[in-house]
Amino acid sequence: MTGQSNISNSKNPLSMIGFAASQGYCTLLDAAALAPTSVISLAETPVDAMAISFYKMFGFPTGVGALVVKESFLARLDRPWFAGGTVDVVQAPGAIVTMTAELHERFEDGTINYLNLPAITDGLRFLSAYLPFLPLRLSSLTRHLITSLSELRHDTTGTPVVQILSRRPSKTVKSVGEQSDTGSVVALLFLLPNGQMIPNSFVEYAASRQNISLRTGCMCNPGGAASLLGLRDAMAALPCDATLRAFEQYMGRELGVVRISLGLASDFRDVWRVIQFAKLLGDTAARTAMWDEWLHDKTGVAL
Repeated sequence: MTGQSNISNSKNPLSMIGFAASQGYCTLLDAAALAPTSVISLAETPVDAMAISFYKMFGFPTGVGALVVKESFLARLDRPWFAGGTVDVVQAPGAIVTMTAELHERFEDGTINYLNLPAITDGLRFLSAYLPFLPLRLSSLTRHLITSLSELRHDTTGTPVVQILSRRPSKTVKSVGEQSDTGSVVALLFLLPNGQMIPNSFVEYAASRQNISLRTGCMCNPGGAASLLGLRDAMAALPCDATLRAFEQYMGRELGVVRISLGLASDFRDVWRVIQFAKLLGDTAARTAMWDEWLHDKTGVAL
């Protein structure tokens, strides 16, 4: 089960894990988006396994995560293949393979990233000092960001500059130790004065020129993106040889959303800069100037 969606900003009730276990199911919690800003108690939520990303938790090192797993569950898993470091004996020629006696080593292909692993200790120590305070700070920042963006209007038509697609927090976190009912992710579309979607590729380019890092696309979450964008029926009708370019041409627009992610390093200045950038997209003169600059860039010309 996904603990928190990286595109809809929804948190799933972890009580579902206990119910699934009571029905005889094994349970795996995807906590990649949940762990960076939420306290998770494995005593209260006794999952069989939980996947986390250290990069998402404290930014470094990249490409290093962990599977926190019960040994009893790990012993039940069987890999139909092997790689260097996961076996004791390989018969060559022949077909006999004896896996290593250490259960976790059976799933560690090749040499582990030992040069970066020491950084995890420092990262966990750093994050643990701030984690109790994060929900309060990030909830305040997220609510301010969503409210401010929702109030923006185009200077010519008075129509909204953005369309918020992700779930909005319904609970106000008021004290340290409280948990928010949503994450700190805002998925949205920027709109032209006529209500049409501004291409995400242009938004990403224009934001980068303002030294703002935004992510655009489906966030490695095609199901969530299809649901938020109302593409489920179109997805169902896709031919088996479909390409992104052909699908976008068929739909008449780029696919995906703009995602603004707040986390451990985010503060009010970051939110303020994003709001100021959005105001530029609602100003006809400023938006036109950025559009002309984009068209003269190689990326804009290609699109």
